[in-house]
Formats: sequence, structure tokens, C-alpha cells
Amino acid sequence: AATLESPDGAISADIEGLRIASGYFQGTLYRGPVWTVSGSLEVSSALADVFAGPAAVLVLRNTGRDVTLGVPPYGIASSLGVSLGGNGLSVGGIVVSAKLDTAALPSPLTGSSDGFFVADSGPEAVPEPSSLSLLIVSGAFLFLFWSAMKRRRRAHTQ
Repeated sequence: AATLESPDGAISADIEGLRIASGYFQGTLYRGPVWTVSGSLEVSSALADVFAGPAAVLVLRNTGRDVTLGVPPYGIASSLGVSLGGNGLSVGGIVVSAKLDTAALPSPLTGSSDGFFVADSGPEAVPEPSSLSLLIVSGAFLFLFWSAMKRRRRAHTQ
């Protein structure tokens, strides 16, 4: 199930007609098959206020069997992609952060009247490096690589 919400949760709408389909992901650390989830939502004038602020919240709920989120070795936020489209216009959305809330799982180790105890695991923050830190580290690596190659060329020409 999927819901689009304002950051404060005051405005929300269920996304209907979710479809799961096979797809293919190609990145620097993983290349291979993935599953994709897609759906659509007609944005009414009341729902348009969801996009008035700096962010909108997409809530995905697993209503079926266990699933693995993300594309290893990428983190969850790096594995998620969002695109918005309509009337011939399509744009990519930016995933700013991701949070994983785990469902309370029954445990047969501690009994209750029905033989199960439900543990409250609470929300778990998903650690993700910031885009800026990745950009800085990548830039520093490229600069060091370029400098080493330049010194190597200079050494070979002398």
C-alpha cells in the first residue's frame, strides 16, 4: 500500500492501483534484476498543497510477505527512485531521506493469552551518507587520482 502525505500528515491520499513489475538496475556497484512498484494518483486542488512545502512524504506499507528493500550494497535512500508525471511532463523526484519502521513481530518465546507476545521494536533510522559528503569524497578521490596520473606521466617523459 502507498500513501502520499504532507510532512505534518495533515493532508494525505492513498495511491491506488499499485503494480509490481520486474526491472533492471545498472549502477557502479550493482547491475542486475530488481522489482519495481508503480502507481498513480490524481492530484486534486486540495492535494496539491502536499507539494507546497519543501517536501512530500511517500509512505510505503508492506501488506504481504517479507521483502528486502534496497539494492545491496546501496543504502535504502540510494535505492529508491521517484518520478512524477502528467500531461506530457515527467520529472524525477529527489529522495531526501528514508526511514524504516519495522512491524511488531509475534514471538512464541514469551507467552500471552493467545500464546504470543508482540514486541514493540519502534522505528529504526536508516544510516545514509549525505549527498554533499559523497560529492566531496568523490571529488577528492578524482583530484588525487588525476595528480598521481600527472606525476606518473611526468616521470615517464623525463
